[in-house]
Amino acid sequence: MSLIGFKLFIGNLSKETHDTGLEKYFKDAIGGEIVWAQVCKDRNTGESKRYGFITFKDEADGKRAIEELHETELDGSKITVDRSTQGMIEKDGGGRGAEDENVRLFVGGLPDNCVEEDLME
Repeated sequence: MSLIGFKLFIGNLSKETHDTGLEKYFKDAIGGEIVWAQVCKDRNTGESKRYGFITFKDEADGKRAIEELHETELDGSKITVDRSTQGMIEKDGGGRGAEDENVRLFVGGLPDNCVEEDLME
């Protein structure tokens, strides 16, 4: 099974960095096909959470981005670039592999009276 893309976590972004600027920075530096770029924002204020994600179509481009762009400067901030495991999706629709024994999953919007046993059913 292969992944749809190679997803990277980009941390310590400037509050001035937006989706298009993030994508352009990586495209100009690395080339390759970027299938998704997003700076995460606070739902209530719309302000940047100062991190985001980039997904390259090819793994080689993603690995090169980690090697070449980790701790470089973007919009005045020294960014961190690392592989992301959040939201990894495989072509067959499966999730992360069985070798990951401890996987944490956030489930929101549950009623106050929900207990662990309810979720395990």
